[in-house]
Amino acid sequence: MRKLNKLLNESEVSLERAYNIAVQMEKTDQDLEVMTTKVHKIGVAGKDQQGQQNDTRGHPRHVRSDNQYNKLCKCCGKGKHTKEFGWFKDRKCRICGNLGHLMAVCRLKRGKKPCNYIENEYEQENVLEDIQNLFVLSDTHVSPYKLELLINARKVIFEIDTGAAISVISKNMKDKYFNDCELYKCILKLRSYVNNLITPLGFISVDIVYDKKQIKAKLYVVENRGPSLIGHDLLKKLNIKTLNINSLSCENIKDTLVSKFPEVFSDELGTYKGEQVNLVLKEKVSPKYFKARPLPFSMKELVAEEINRLVSQGVLTPVKSSEWATPIVPVLKGNGKLRVCGDFKVTINQYLEDDKYPLPKIEDLFVNLNKGEKYSRVDLAHAYQQLMLTEDAKKLVCINTHLGLFQYNRLPFGVKVAPNIFQHIMDQLLAGRPGIAVFMDDVVITGKNDQEHYENLLFVFSQLKEMGLTVSADKCIFCR
Repeated sequence: MRKLNKLLNESEVSLERAYNIAVQMEKTDQDLEVMTTKVHKIGVAGKDQQGQQNDTRGHPRHVRSDNQYNKLCKCCGKGKHTKEFGWFKDRKCRICGNLGHLMAVCRLKRGKKPCNYIENEYEQENVLEDIQNLFVLSDTHVSPYKLELLINARKVIFEIDTGAAISVISKNMKDKYFNDCELYKCILKLRSYVNNLITPLGFISVDIVYDKKQIKAKLYVVENRGPSLIGHDLLKKLNIKTLNINSLSCENIKDTLVSKFPEVFSDELGTYKGEQVNLVLKEKVSPKYFKARPLPFSMKELVAEEINRLVSQGVLTPVKSSEWATPIVPVLKGNGKLRVCGDFKVTINQYLEDDKYPLPKIEDLFVNLNKGEKYSRVDLAHAYQQLMLTEDAKKLVCINTHLGLFQYNRLPFGVKVAPNIFQHIMDQLLAGRPGIAVFMDDVVITGKNDQEHYENLLFVFSQLKEMGLTVSADKCIFCR
C-alpha cells in the first residue's frame, strides 16, 4: 500500500521509474528490519518474536526447572545454575589441585574426609597442616593468656588452653631447649576441636617449678611450630586458678604489682643503669661563685635535715672548695616536705649548651592514650636524681649553703637541660608501645580493655626494673 501511494504521487511514471521506486523502498524496508532486530538484542532481556527467552546480549537463555534453581553449583558454590553451566568448571582448585571447582567449595577445606583418611599419605599431610593451623589460630584482637614456667631450670612461656586435656610443646621447642631429654613413645591419640586426628611423637619427662611448687610431669611433643600449650593436667597439678591469670582488678592491682616488682617500689633511691649524664658548657666560660643566701630561722632546721638526707643517699657530697658555687632555693612541697634546689639560673644555666631533644606536645600524649578505658599513673621517685653525673659534670653543680659547700653526684632539679635529658631517656625506655604516654617523671598507662591495660603495666614496670628505676608508691594511681 505504501508503494502504491508513492507511485500515485509521481507526475510521470514509466515502467523503468516504477521498478526503481519499488526496489528502493523494498531495500529500505529490509534495512529497517535489520536495525530493529539489533536494537532488540541489545536491550532488556525478554522474549523474541518466536517466544524464545533471551538474555541481555540476545543469546537464548537456558530454561531450567525449579529444582535446578534450588541447588547450589558444585563448581563455585553459588545458586541459580548447575555445574554444567558454571564459568569455573575448568578451573583448578588451589587446595586439592583437582579440576572442576574453586577452593571455596573444596571438600578438603570443609573437613569432609574420605574413608581412608588415616592410611592415605596425601590426606595425612593435610591432617598435619590442619593441626599446625590449630596452634596458630587466635583472635587478632585478643592476646592469649600466657604463663611462665621453670622447666628443667629453663624459663618457658606457655599459652593457657583450658580446653586442652594435656600439655604439649612443639618438636622445634623440644629440639631447641630439651634435646637432652629422652623422647618416650606413647599410644595416645588426640583429636582437635574440629575433630582432626593428632598423633603425638611421644612425651618427655621434666621437672617443673611454679610459685615455689615443684612437680614432675609429662610434656607431649607434637609436630608443629606453634606455641607451647598448658592444659588441664598441669593446671590442676600446679593448682593454677585460671580466673586469676592476667586479670585486672582495681582492688588488688597495686598489691599485685608490688609483689611482682618489689625493687621498683623500694623506698631507696633508684639508680639508672644506663650512661651517666654529662653537662656541656659553651666555649670561653668563666666559673661563677655565689655566697650562701641567708635563710629564715624557721627553715634552717628543715634545710639541714634535707641536706643530711641527700648526703646519706649519696646525692650530695660535702667539698671544701669549688670553682662553681650556686645559692639554694628551698621549696615546700604539697606533702609538707621541703625540697632543696640550686638557683642555677645565676650560674651554669646561661652557659650550658641546649639539649635539642623536644618535650612532647599534649596532642601527641592524647594520641597514645586514645581509646583507653581505664588509666593508671606512675610517678618516678625523685626523678632526675636517679641519673648519675659524670665527674666533669659534678664540678659544675656545687651548691653553697649555711652548712658549707656540697657537690651533686646526681642530676639535680633546676638545671635547664634536665627535663629534656630525662624525657629522652624515658622515651627510649617506653616509647613505641600504644597505650603509654610519658611526660618527664610521669607515666600514664591505659589499654583498650583490662587485659591490654594490665599487659602495658607489666611492660612499664619490667622496663623500670631492668634499668634500676624506682617509683613513689604513694603518688601512683591505678585503674581509674
